[in-house]
Amino acid sequence: IGVLLPASEHNIKSRVLPQQPYNPGLNLGFRVGYYPLAFLGVEAESMMAFSSTKTSGTGANILGLRAQIIGQLPYYSLIPFVTAGAGFLSAGSRPMGYDLDPTFHYGVGVKVPLQKLLGVRFDFRDNLAQKLFAEGESGQALVHHLEFQLSATFTLGREAPAALSDTDFDGLFDHEDVCPSVGAFTNDGCPIDRDNDGVIDIVDECPLESGPQPKGCPAAEISAASPSDADEDEDGIKSPVDQCPQAPENFNGIEDEDGCPDTIPEDLLVLLGPARGIMFEAKGDRIFDTSIVTLDELARALDKYSALKIEVTGHTSTEGNAEDHQLLSVERAAHVKGALVERGIDSARIEAHGEGSDEPVADNSTEEGRAENERVDIRILSEK
Repeated sequence: IGVLLPASEHNIKSRVLPQQPYNPGLNLGFRVGYYPLAFLGVEAESMMAFSSTKTSGTGANILGLRAQIIGQLPYYSLIPFVTAGAGFLSAGSRPMGYDLDPTFHYGVGVKVPLQKLLGVRFDFRDNLAQKLFAEGESGQALVHHLEFQLSATFTLGREAPAALSDTDFDGLFDHEDVCPSVGAFTNDGCPIDRDNDGVIDIVDECPLESGPQPKGCPAAEISAASPSDADEDEDGIKSPVDQCPQAPENFNGIEDEDGCPDTIPEDLLVLLGPARGIMFEAKGDRIFDTSIVTLDELARALDKYSALKIEVTGHTSTEGNAEDHQLLSVERAAHVKGALVERGIDSARIEAHGEGSDEPVADNSTEEGRAENERVDIRILSEK
């Protein structure tokens, strides 16, 4: 359904009868389209506008038949599109008789999917047709018949996509995630380990130097000690308290008193690193409401592992000046800390600071890279 606004200088009339402008008319139509590609399709449509002549007020019907190409951006919630095509407009009325003129048209619009097979669509069209010249004039020129349309759309033959899972909720589907059970916001879905020593950076005390687990640091000479207070693994926990005298405690907040290295539980590991679920307003420090789920999960983990201490580090992209970056990164980290304290976490267990734009993880020359660099990082602090 729509409205047609016929041009006053139209030539849709019999040659031998005088011209009158048409009034705007309510139009009804039907459209069918075929989309071989998600972004490209072809359509054919018919319409009838119920109008009248302005001078005599006599009823007039304007009919159209058109074909067009449509190009669209198939986003999820809004689908903007452009269209162009050709066809004809014909009109019949008692004062001006019957006539048919070829037309060219172009337009823009947007589709709004309501569900997989049903949606609504809005079009704005400009129909170009022959202009009527005054008596004694001649030439070729076009006039604009503007048109607005609102449509209901029904999609046929669309197959539902196969269900895709993201077990670790890191934004990569399992079939493309090298580490599908460990969350990491990296290109391959695996935690970063820059020195390739098998100890990931978020728990590696020497992330740029290769070393054995659990600390990931190069082995140091074991100092001589008497049998009664020996500390062979140099973790600060001496015999006989140290239950693992040959393996140093990694002080990750998980049973740090027994002197044995501990593996970070998976429900905690998925929350470490870049906290992509915590989102801020553009160039601001206000946390969006969509971050509540991630903040709640982090608070539950900190409550479960009560000896855990963490560091929240704010980061920004390079847009703007360095002083503003630094201040914004500090404020974002402080807001995350405040949100966790509001959820019952002791503020002494959280350190918050900002690094500005000094530690990018992606290319700042692209919009996608800048979005990745606008983040807060969560890491475990050693209690030693």
